[in-house]
Amino acid sequence: MKKQIIFTLLFLFSLSGIQSASFEDWLIFSLIIHLIWIIILSNEMIKSSNLKNKFEKTLKIVNKASIYLFIIDVLMIFLSLSFLFRLIFAYLYRPIFYLTCVCFFISIIGNYYVIINELFKRKYSLIKKIGLILSSLFYPIGIYSIKSKDF
Repeated sequence: MKKQIIFTLLFLFSLSGIQSASFEDWLIFSLIIHLIWIIILSNEMIKSSNLKNKFEKTLKIVNKASIYLFIIDVLMIFLSLSFLFRLIFAYLYRPIFYLTCVCFFISIIGNYYVIINELFKRKYSLIKKIGLILSSLFYPIGIYSIKSKDF
């Protein structure tokens, strides 16, 4: 529950930050919050289903790797404020950024597969299932609405 509150507050504060930041910065920030929330929801769905197939184990590893790579990217940005670290990390910026993008892309496809598969297993009406899927695609509060039902 604490994670939902934290990410909801971050998203709401990012909405108020449109005036201070550019639109692209706000969009990237809200996208990152959305991606992290999708990863958390998918991992909880995998844990609750107790299925131990190869796809789910691989997805858990990719999810962890993408979170760690994102943390490394943020640390490199903060460390690059120093000129010495900027010289040391100059050759690593692009490769780590591209690796993070690839991991996030693979993670998003796998996580949405898990979420959509889990929603179709639930006993909801077809309209409610489609509404939950569409709401989870476009904003983080939609993921909270899926999560708050059964988990």
